[in-house]
Amino acid sequence: MASRKRGFLAVIPARGGSKRIPRKNIRKFRGVPLLGRTLSTVIRSSVFDKVIVSTDDPEIAEIGRQFGALVPFSRPNDLSDDWTGTAPVVAHAVDQVTDAFGDLSAVCCIYPGAVLMETEDFVTSSNLVSQALGQDAVVAAVVRYSHPAQRALRRVANGQLVPAGSEEDVASRTQDLEPMWHDAGQFYWASPDRWRSPKPLLTTVVPYEVPSWRVQDIDTEEDWLRAELLYEIQLRANTVAE
Repeated sequence: MASRKRGFLAVIPARGGSKRIPRKNIRKFRGVPLLGRTLSTVIRSSVFDKVIVSTDDPEIAEIGRQFGALVPFSRPNDLSDDWTGTAPVVAHAVDQVTDAFGDLSAVCCIYPGAVLMETEDFVTSSNLVSQALGQDAVVAAVVRYSHPAQRALRRVANGQLVPAGSEEDVASRTQDLEPMWHDAGQFYWASPDRWRSPKPLLTTVVPYEVPSWRVQDIDTEEDWLRAELLYEIQLRANTVAE
């Protein structure tokens, strides 16, 4: 377990108006609210000086407190609609926490749906923070594409699919194509100023690679079921390892 590191803040953005899965952030995931399950892992990691929930919803705020997070402010309505991105929400939280508690060195945004992450993910990724901040980069959880992304297909006007890559990519053997990764959508470390910047967050990334079987975006009922199945597999794997 890592020792606490001064100035490390975790922000969990959890608004009340989720549309695709209503009340997603407090729905029971394997018997525990989704937000609560993720918060438990984050807090057990002992990486963060403070863990806060940014929400506009009193019920979500109460669950956040029950699971050990701070909820020092209510997120304003103009940052709680369907169009607001994550960065402005975290930037607002950074400003609020800085005003109340003092300067921060690094801020990690963690989505409530990151239920497949383990304490070691936050411990190990935190060790990359100094490298990233020195490069004005972001530490992000990433997943390697299981099939070469250069072989992707895109839909054209007549409904058919055509190669999205070059003719050279199509003609190459899959083992000769450069490996590529995508954002896992689980957590992101960055400096306070980077969160406040209009510069796109993932312009430069120091990668923290996560295996595909420990990552699942939860946006649909099918996603939810798959996440529960993966969580069960993970529990069994950890039991065997012990």
